[in-house]
Amino acid sequence: MTDLISIIIPAFNCENYLSETIKSIQNQSYPHWEIIIIDDGSTDNTPSLIDQIAESDNRIFSFHQKNGRQGKARNKGIYHAQGEWIAFLDADDLWPENKLSLQLSKTLE
Repeated sequence: MTDLISIIIPAFNCENYLSETIKSIQNQSYPHWEIIIIDDGSTDNTPSLIDQIAESDNRIFSFHQKNGRQGKARNKGIYHAQGEWIAFLDADDLWPENKLSLQLSKTLE
């Protein structure tokens, strides 16, 4: 059985860098993940961008809420998570491609 990792990304006005963040997850050496992106009331093109991203990969899910800040967005992501594990990623951060496999191997030791 594989361990699914739910990656939760709160997103607020991040259209300029969210795609690169998503690519850093799609390039992970560990393939068993889902991404849950919560648009937190963005006023730029972030809402339509996350819907487009979700349509392009069936492991990515988009949700929208009125601005409630990062904590509320993370809680909504946890509610929708299907994984055995939860990982949080900010919309403007990048992961090296071995991040999930390394972290999971250390957790399971």
